Amino acid sequence: MSDDLGPAPHVVLLAAGDVLSDRLVLEHAQSLAAAGLQVTALGAGAAADVDVAGVRVLRTPVPTTAPGRSHRLRPSRAVRRAVAGLEAGYGERLDALAPDVVQVHDLVALPVAAAAVARAGAKGRAVRLVLVERPDGVPPGRRHAALRALRREHAVDVVLSASSPVLPGARVPAAEAGPLLVCPVGRRTSGLETLVDALTLLPEARLTLLDDGTADLADLLERAGQHGVADRLQVAGVEQDRDELLGSAALAVLALVEPQDHDLTLPTALSAMVGAGLPVVAGQGHAGVPWLAELGLGVPFGSGDPAALAESVRRVLADVDVYRARLSGPVVRSLLSRPEQTAQLRAAYRGLFGPLSAADAGVTSVWVGPTNSAGQGYAWARALDRYHPDVRTEVWTLDRISSFVFPTDVRVPPESWGSRSWSLAHRRDVRRRFSHVLMESGLGVFGALGGGELGGDLAALRQAGLSAGVAFHGSEVRSPRLHRQLEPTSPFQDQDWDLAVRLQQTCDRIMRQLEDFDGPRFVSTPDLLDYVPEAQWLPVVVDPVEWAPGPPVLERATPVLLHVPSNPELKGSAVFEPIAQRMAERGLVEYRRADNVAVEDMPALVRDADLVFDQFSLGLYGVQAVQAMAAGRVVVSYVGDRIRARLPVQLPIVEATPQTLVEVVERLRDDRHAAREQAARGPEFVARFHDGRLAAQTLARWVSGSTRSEGTPA
Repeated sequence: MSDDLGPAPHVVLLAAGDVLSDRLVLEHAQSLAAAGLQVTALGAGAAADVDVAGVRVLRTPVPTTAPGRSHRLRPSRAVRRAVAGLEAGYGERLDALAPDVVQVHDLVALPVAAAAVARAGAKGRAVRLVLVERPDGVPPGRRHAALRALRREHAVDVVLSASSPVLPGARVPAAEAGPLLVCPVGRRTSGLETLVDALTLLPEARLTLLDDGTADLADLLERAGQHGVADRLQVAGVEQDRDELLGSAALAVLALVEPQDHDLTLPTALSAMVGAGLPVVAGQGHAGVPWLAELGLGVPFGSGDPAALAESVRRVLADVDVYRARLSGPVVRSLLSRPEQTAQLRAAYRGLFGPLSAADAGVTSVWVGPTNSAGQGYAWARALDRYHPDVRTEVWTLDRISSFVFPTDVRVPPESWGSRSWSLAHRRDVRRRFSHVLMESGLGVFGALGGGELGGDLAALRQAGLSAGVAFHGSEVRSPRLHRQLEPTSPFQDQDWDLAVRLQQTCDRIMRQLEDFDGPRFVSTPDLLDYVPEAQWLPVVVDPVEWAPGPPVLERATPVLLHVPSNPELKGSAVFEPIAQRMAERGLVEYRRADNVAVEDMPALVRDADLVFDQFSLGLYGVQAVQAMAAGRVVVSYVGDRIRARLPVQLPIVEATPQTLVEVVERLRDDRHAAREQAARGPEFVARFHDGRLAAQTLARWVSGSTRSEGTPA
């Protein structure tokens, strides 16, 4: 499939603070990456170049105002000094990144981005400028005016209004007695002593400090011990489940007292708490207090006054249901909800660049891989191309050491599949160029990123809006435990057999991952409908030209019996072989066994046989049986009544077991006319079920969003 969209635009998200602690920047970055864009987040902090959920995050040291002086600067001078520091830290980095878009998350960083855009323009490269304004973080007073002056001085291409995203999860009632208060803390701790002192006036309350890993809380904890409240105070590090903590909290307290220049970067703690559904008690000087008051989401208190803080907490707790009703109302949800902001964000970028992905462009394009077992991934894709030319497909095959090399569109070396850098680029490519993915055999689509398995990729697929299906070929889901119950000839009767144990572990692992999968499940053979809940039959496909019928069968005095076992242990070859050799010794057949046959040599090999034996033990028919039927050979195998009953017409495979094989071969030799009639029904059967039309029809229902089919066709 050709890439009509061109290379993915590179977006740099620019923040004045540490992007690793800014939920909004990270959410925007991940949303844009999920849309198929190349994304880098750039912020201040100790030098670092890390990956966060597939997004490159760069931190660079930024010169700051000298301690003890910023509070004495006039607001306009403080802003100018902050801008100069950011330019010193970010300027060269921005030029080196060569973005197509700079998305600015803090007004104070706007001049830095605008300067980078101007430098790029002077070199003939157009760079777009996007500004994100947060309604919950507008600094009050003269600082507001100074920052707004920056906004008026610089033209931007797009202005987005956004807040920090809602945290997932429903509210969980606290298991312990007493309301739980939470307070986010960071490097600055000034003001927390007021909160600890207030805890002495709230004897039923408990307090959890949400530490971002940078706070020095030793003095504060000592103060809590001196006040006798240490047993009601805990510190939660970044490794603890924040969703669970916030879900059990009653309210949030923002008690920090910040220096004047702190509000030059828009606060995120407030919107994170509100997004978690918590009413907020905030110090009077906090930048978000006017917003809290306007929407009725919390109560301010006089900074440094423990009694005032305690009284504000009591006021909120007395009407907590009223506050929660407002927090869950449409106004707040629309401001903070992830779907709303994601839609707004992507719409803005479509306005800049046009379609961001194949889905945006209205193109139905399907990624298939990565196993391509027996060449079926490729065969399904070509069938969909042939019978539905409006659909584009591309087959990716993980290249393994094997004697069987089937056609594919892209072959991926194992070292690439296991490489994180390759996987990140591959994920961006898939998100941009495809609307659907068909994952084979329980493996994922994004290589190393999800551990190589489908379960590890589901969240990223959902975030990208990709429609996902899964396809299974056989042993990866054919549970030995269940097979023993269904088939008396099962090769898995020995429960301790190493292969049976390994296959059972694989099946169990895949079934666990499917519990969280709500897309279509396809299986290549009818017997697999017993093993994969809610599965649909996606018939194997053979090329009717490549597998055109050979000369009439049983023209030779001694018919040729061919056996080409893909897996001798599972196909019962050890049982079949002695019987075949004895028949050959008696002159009933000329027995040929072939192993590790090149794919391109198989059609001629099969056409030169009269009888093709498939298997004794599994109770099914698969790719090799279909190929032999297409070639007009007499196929002899154990299928079983259960599987035959699932087909709307008679399956032209001669049933045989170890006990009946000799008798079956003798009958075919004695009535060669009947044997030829049996062989002639093979191509007819294949044309009805296995020439690709039925497989394409099944896949087309999925990619078009039509109602799923059930079971086997009529």
